[in-house]
Amino acid sequence: MNLDLIEEIKKYIVNDRINYAVLIDGDWGSGKTHFVKEELIPKLNDDIKSNGKKPSLKFKKPIYISLYGVDSLDIISANIYLQITGKYSKMLSIGFSAAKILKLDLDYSEVFGKLNEKCDLKNYLLIFDDLERVNLDINVCLAYINSFVEHNGIKVVIIANENEIGKIDFDKNYELKLISTMQSSINYEDPENKDFFGNKIDNTTPTISTVKERVNRLYEINYNYRIIKEKLIGKTYKYNPNLDTIIDRLIDIYKYDKDYFMFLKEHKKILINETNLYTCSNLRTIKCIFEDFYELFLKINEAKLKLKKEMYSKIYINFIIDIINIKAGNKMLNWSGGIKYQTTCFGDDEHQSMLMYFVAFKFVDDYILNKDVDIKEIESTIDEYINSNETDFENTDNAFSKLKIYWELDDDKLHELLNSLKDELSNDLYTCGVFPKIIVTLSALQNLNFETKLIDEIITIMEDKIDKNLDRKYYINYEQIIRDEKVLNTYNKNIERLKIASKNKNININKDSLDNILTDDDWGIKLYNYIRESENYNYFFNVKGFLSKLNIERIISNIDKSNNKNIYYFKYCIDRIYNNGNMKEYYDSDKESFEELINGINKLEKDKYGVTKKEAINYLLSILSEKFELL
Repeated sequence: MNLDLIEEIKKYIVNDRINYAVLIDGDWGSGKTHFVKEELIPKLNDDIKSNGKKPSLKFKKPIYISLYGVDSLDIISANIYLQITGKYSKMLSIGFSAAKILKLDLDYSEVFGKLNEKCDLKNYLLIFDDLERVNLDINVCLAYINSFVEHNGIKVVIIANENEIGKIDFDKNYELKLISTMQSSINYEDPENKDFFGNKIDNTTPTISTVKERVNRLYEINYNYRIIKEKLIGKTYKYNPNLDTIIDRLIDIYKYDKDYFMFLKEHKKILINETNLYTCSNLRTIKCIFEDFYELFLKINEAKLKLKKEMYSKIYINFIIDIINIKAGNKMLNWSGGIKYQTTCFGDDEHQSMLMYFVAFKFVDDYILNKDVDIKEIESTIDEYINSNETDFENTDNAFSKLKIYWELDDDKLHELLNSLKDELSNDLYTCGVFPKIIVTLSALQNLNFETKLIDEIITIMEDKIDKNLDRKYYINYEQIIRDEKVLNTYNKNIERLKIASKNKNININKDSLDNILTDDDWGIKLYNYIRESENYNYFFNVKGFLSKLNIERIISNIDKSNNKNIYYFKYCIDRIYNNGNMKEYYDSDKESFEELINGINKLEKDKYGVTKKEAINYLLSILSEKFELL
């Protein structure tokens, strides 16, 4: 409970010498209204009960009025009148909605007279909420409120997001305001702008930002508000919610599901850390996080995951940051190129604190967008992530972990860490899956022309390790998100060395498996099941080829001899492999194989097949032709 603020309001109420209103200012969604309704008003009413039911000059009865969308002073007056006379609550009790009550055919001109006749307004505290959302001219509304304070000596508390006051009026006739600030015959007395070398910038042809600045300056949003505020509002209190207490109350809502309730309790610190890091105190955002994460939580609970506890935390952090940034109006991450996860941050500054970086998973974004996600997709993504980032879970004190923030280190420390990294790689302290991440950092250092020879030696060690890692246990995700174009170009050159080493190794391993599958009677079904395994699917993606890795003559022969089911399953293979928008970029090498397969199928003697097999083959041909056209 915000006891300090409540005590300040109570001091204001009982001080007869004070003849002004007070303002409780806070961001949207920070819980101001919740504080007023659930803490302040109940506390003031408790004080009245403990000192007799009748309001007195000392213990004033609070009257709450929301100004949200109100477009008439009469409506405000009627609201006050109905609450004080008790008619408001009576009408609510017999089924009237609040909106209908405030639209009743009352003689508003007599309201103030009736109020003065029937009760002394000085016995009441008027609380006006949502001032920034009133649909009246802000100055008219404030003048109305001022009449209570200045002329009637009534205590008034105003609740608002002060930064937003007046913006509704400011947006009116905005197009005309823009036009009025683009006249060449007018000297707008713009601030003097200079370029990097100190030369004055000519404003004859104003930029968009110059025009917007003129509008803000000439039609200043809060100018009139500030003048009236000086007269009306004597003290402003900034409302800062006690997140720790509020989050506990929000978590209690989920006691009906013990597992989710305990998860939220155990991860409360993570939520507070992330909301503080991104300066988010919006309670609506936090409620949204709790409510929307629930279904994803249930899906993850069903999934069979290694390191489930550790992965829960990473997925939850990803979800929290995504929701905060979406609410802030930021774009979602780019997931082109078949990437399933990435270490990233929002914004363009790659050199910001490592605290801002987090692991993002594509299935989390898919869930946020579509409210649905496949459990198998969660399992395959997490398996790939763990296999590619095993060192992240085992040891955060290695050389690479320290090199991630290379920009904070001096040359001597960097030299020391690069030599340590070389030794650690030689001693097999890293899996092949983490190599691309290491190369991102090494490429950034190479771009600074730092220790290029030593870095080249380190990459050579990685090539050798890939060549000797014959069991293919670790999937290597070569597609890394790099914003700096120069670093990206250097990375592409370096990573190509690893791709060649990996391709040469994987070709021999996969050739035997594929040949064995194509000799089986259920070749189509087994081939489909084979590529469904994420490791095998990503192999074809990385080597940029599928049909070119298969024996086309064998496939044509299989189509000729096999049943419809296997033909359809082969078609499913084509659908699954050739399904991304930049297909030409990744599977250009398959063009010849497509052509060979289409020509071979067309030469088959289709008249000897039954009608359903003809249909299956024609359907397969249409899909092959469609994909071939894209190439």
